[in-house]
Amino acid sequence: MSVPFAVLRHAPTVWNGEGRLQGTTDIPLSADGEAAAKTWHLPSPADRWKRVCSPLIRARRTAELVRPSAPIIVESRLREMSFGVWEGKSVAQLRAAGGEPSLRPSGSASTSIRRAGNRRAWRWSGCRRGPARSRRANRSSP
Repeated sequence: MSVPFAVLRHAPTVWNGEGRLQGTTDIPLSADGEAAAKTWHLPSPADRWKRVCSPLIRARRTAELVRPSAPIIVESRLREMSFGVWEGKSVAQLRAAGGEPSLRPSGSASTSIRRAGNRRAWRWSGCRRGPARSRRANRSSP
């Protein structure tokens, strides 16, 4: 069974325009971001899919503005990753302060993040079985 889904990033914020890391900092859309999101229209069949977004205002507002209008489910598990003390700083500032920052999770953390995302996608789709269970069930079939 396949579960179609799409990921839509929030419209621009002032911090996006300034190249600053925002992570969990709740930055609203910029005026340009609001204007841009109002012009976005989901194509068929995505225009009829369930909409789920992060609780952060930039994600919620983008979901509200995208057309056609649809109910939105706010899901706290979609909250962006925290950049900790890096939040509000640009990559250029971080490089100037101490070298090349690595913004990518490494090792098992990256794998567990990906697996958690897969489980969430299956749960939100309404499926009872995730991909691993479906594969196991298929193996035992004649």
